[in-house]
Amino acid sequence: MTNNPGLSKLPGMAFAKLAVTGAIIAITLGESHYESVNTTQTADDLNHLHGVTPAQARAMLAGVLVGWRTRLANPELVWVSDETVCYNEGCLSLPEQYADVTRPAAIRVRYLDHENEIRELAAEGLLATCIQHEMDHLDGVLFVDRLTALKRNIILRKLVKARKAADPVPVAGDA
Repeated sequence: MTNNPGLSKLPGMAFAKLAVTGAIIAITLGESHYESVNTTQTADDLNHLHGVTPAQARAMLAGVLVGWRTRLANPELVWVSDETVCYNEGCLSLPEQYADVTRPAAIRVRYLDHENEIRELAAEGLLATCIQHEMDHLDGVLFVDRLTALKRNIILRKLVKARKAADPVPVAGDA
C-alpha cells in the first residue's frame, strides 16, 4: 500500500487467525517509512525498557528503525485522531488495483508482543494507514469495502476482465 509509485512494496501483511480469538499482524518498516513512527513514544519505550535516556534512545532510533520489525497479536485501536489522511492503497488480494482510501491520520494500537506483553504503539501517516489496513484484513475487510459502490464496482470489473484475459475459455477443438 503506498501513496508513491516508487514505494510499491507493502510494509505490512496480515496473517490468518491463529485461533478463534487470536490474530497477528507483521510489520516491517523500510527506509522510506521511518517518518511514520512516533519516535518520541518509541524513545520513551526504550528509556523505560532499557534505561537509556530519551536523547540516547532518539539517537539510536535514527539508525535502528530502518528494518524495524514487529508483530502485533490481537491488535485493537485504542485511539484514532479526528484528522484524516488519504493514501492510494493497494492489496495483494486485489492485484494491480489501487484506490484512494481515507483513514485516521494517527492511531494508538494496543497489542500483545512476541513475549506476550501488552504494548501500545503510536503511529501516524503511512504506518498508521498500514496498521489499519492490516487490521481490516483480520476482520475480513478489504480496502475496496471502504470505497463508494461505484469505485468498488469499477475495480471488481477490472479484476474480472483481467482474469478473463489471463485465462481465456478454450475454443472447441483446441488441444
